[in-house]
Amino acid sequence: MNPRPTFIAMARAWLARLAGSGPSATAPRCDPALLRQAIEQVVDGVDPRLHAVLDYVRKLTPAVERTITYFIECGQWLAAPVEFSARRWASVPLVRTLFATAADLQRFFSDDPGVRAYFYDHPLADEVYIGLGVTRHERHGFGVAMSGEVIQREAPQTVISFSDYRLFGACDNEQQLRQNIEQRGFGFLIGEALERIVEHQSSAHGREHDK
Repeated sequence: MNPRPTFIAMARAWLARLAGSGPSATAPRCDPALLRQAIEQVVDGVDPRLHAVLDYVRKLTPAVERTITYFIECGQWLAAPVEFSARRWASVPLVRTLFATAADLQRFFSDDPGVRAYFYDHPLADEVYIGLGVTRHERHGFGVAMSGEVIQREAPQTVISFSDYRLFGACDNEQQLRQNIEQRGFGFLIGEALERIVEHQSSAHGREHDK
């Protein structure tokens, strides 16, 4: 028995689930060239042997099309760009939340290889659009708080902190950055699909071994 059709069915199912689409969901038709490119990206990222599966493009099309639609929607609801600069650090609470000082902000962006490479390739540019990713941590505890003129001890508090700062997708305009973020999310989804498929196969082989 050839296991490849089963494998491609698993890839199709995982992509549909990870994109948040049910089996009966439908998506608007997207550009055929983009769709074909995305399918090849899925196959290359999950298992290139899928190229040998009969009619693999047609079999993967519904799940990949729904996935593309999902990330295009994600790109549309992203907030507007925020300027990160020493000047904006003093006036924008979000910027101050992510960076303790204006010097920390400048050092982080100035030392990033992606930012440096962009300005090296675009010497006349004075700004860059780039994605910023961070990991958010939330810790609940107790501390001192003011209630009017009364100091409260052991008041419940929530402390938010951030770590794992990373930049990606440097470009010269907002629309291109949104597309870069969509592409990054699509690549992440392929990695998730591959990891879960491998876990499923390992579990199945373990059950077969036990038998």
